[in-house]
Amino acid sequence: MNTVVEACGFGLFDAAILALAAVGFTLQFGASNVFNLAYAAVMTACAFVAYWLTVTVGLDPWLALIVAGVAGSVLSSAMYFGLYGPFVRRGAGPFVVVMVSLSLLLIITYVLEILFGAGFFTLNFGLSGRVAIGALVWSQLEVVIMCIGAACVLLLHLFLRYTRAGKIVRATAGDADLARNCGVDTRKVMMLVWLLSGFLCGISGVLYALNTTVFSFDSSGDFLLLVFAAAVLGGVGEVYGAVLGALCIGLATELTAIVLPGLKEVAAFGLLLVVLLVRPAGLLSTGRAVEEEAQEAGAAAW
Repeated sequence: MNTVVEACGFGLFDAAILALAAVGFTLQFGASNVFNLAYAAVMTACAFVAYWLTVTVGLDPWLALIVAGVAGSVLSSAMYFGLYGPFVRRGAGPFVVVMVSLSLLLIITYVLEILFGAGFFTLNFGLSGRVAIGALVWSQLEVVIMCIGAACVLLLHLFLRYTRAGKIVRATAGDADLARNCGVDTRKVMMLVWLLSGFLCGISGVLYALNTTVFSFDSSGDFLLLVFAAAVLGGVGEVYGAVLGALCIGLATELTAIVLPGLKEVAAFGLLLVVLLVRPAGLLSTGRAVEEEAQEAGAAAW
């Protein structure tokens, strides 16, 4: 029983990081309909930003985490307005945009190899103590990471549900054309979405690097698989679905590790396949009419 409890505890820890990354990924897709495979490369780039700032510059690690988030915002918004947006406006189909994102992923990956080399790197935030909560024992770093993940998701929830800008984002994600016809300036919405999701991407990239102990220029492959699985499991474009998908995958992988330690990652995709057989659109689907959200956004338009 203790083993199961510990596995659930580690599953919650994994889910906190995964949810943060998956929410940013699905937020981008929901608002702009861009399936951004380069998302994981931005995560890796931001981990290297934090590494360079802490090791070379000597910046405080927690301040470096914020700067890495800002770097994610800048890089993500530059990718959308410099490449994705122009392709979409010229009528490029989803497959073309996916190929553009794949090209960006490879470009960023090999630029990182040129800048930092092919070795392995480690981030150290200086937290080494242990925290016991009932039968669960976490490291101080794990507790801090879970708190950061939960706080970011909670703040995003409050933003989307209770602010005028958040309502506009939700309406645009539901139907951009309808929202535009209701008076929404979708270009401003896209700027906001890609800055916000890029910040979540940067933060999650640093937290992933902390969790995996070591990372390298090609760690984006490891990041992308689990982020993709969580986003699709919950329903691509569904912010709350991404959180639920991350929770399911975090628990499934750690519980599987009790019986089959070498197959914990396989469990994530096995769960994904089973769920998609039953609910092809993912665990959550939009429950509110798009027209209602668009009209509400039009009333609150900037």
